[in-house]
Amino acid sequence: MTFPDSKFVDTGSYANAYFTKFKDAAATVDRERLVQAAGILTRVYSEGGLVYSCGNGGSAAIANHLVCDHCKLVRTDTDLTPRIYSLSTTVEIITAIGNDISYDEIFVNSLNYALGWYTSFHLIILPYFAIKNVNSIGFLFLHYCLIS
Repeated sequence: MTFPDSKFVDTGSYANAYFTKFKDAAATVDRERLVQAAGILTRVYSEGGLVYSCGNGGSAAIANHLVCDHCKLVRTDTDLTPRIYSLSTTVEIITAIGNDISYDEIFVNSLNYALGWYTSFHLIILPYFAIKNVNSIGFLFLHYCLIS
């Protein structure tokens, strides 16, 4: 189900429904998984690795905003030095790959280009709802999520 799933008579009723949905969604978050994710990010950053994010549509905006949050907040509020890059940021590369190769391959190819900045650790962050091509995403995780 998507939100909103009906029309609202005013902004107040919309806000009430939105905050109820937000509270329900927040209650489903596995806090232990958040701790694990933070540990993985800390390890990658501590060992000089790169984090890549990507997404399509609204998820591209989330991927780009993740870069902003990590470059600004993580760097200023911790002792970590994040190295993070969004594969969703360069529309020129995305559309060239999509036009000349395949839109199913935009992130796989972009990641191959980005790996010219090779380090020993890489992590890729993909919003769950951004995954459309399971084979490409599987390729990404098999070959580039080199957390040992």
